[in-house]
Amino acid sequence: MHEDTHAHRLLHLARQKGLLRPYDLDERGIPRVYLSRLTASGQLEKTGRGLYRLADHTLSEHESLIAVTARASQAVFCLLTALQFHELTTQLPRQIWIAMPRGSHVPRIDYPPLKMVQFTGDAYWH
Repeated sequence: MHEDTHAHRLLHLARQKGLLRPYDLDERGIPRVYLSRLTASGQLEKTGRGLYRLADHTLSEHESLIAVTARASQAVFCLLTALQFHELTTQLPRQIWIAMPRGSHVPRIDYPPLKMVQFTGDAYWH
């Protein structure tokens, strides 16, 4: 494939997904070096460890939640974070509260700060 084709496919993927992880490129056969090249050219920006988005991306009020779901797909927003997301409280949590299956490790995320609780069985899935 030509270099332009990889870059074009990566930019198209970034428009579709919003946030990209290197793993997303692996699934589509796009070499990871294109993340660096497009970041250096100003078309992508790195938003955190292993997270990239289009440089002209319009920010959402839920950017921090989107970043957490990109890094921790099993995370379920809970407690104060869930209340704030559904506009059931005026409190702003200092950390994003997530529920994970028992035995999980806290996801490696530089920002935003996380507070994880663990649940088993139906308590986690419902």
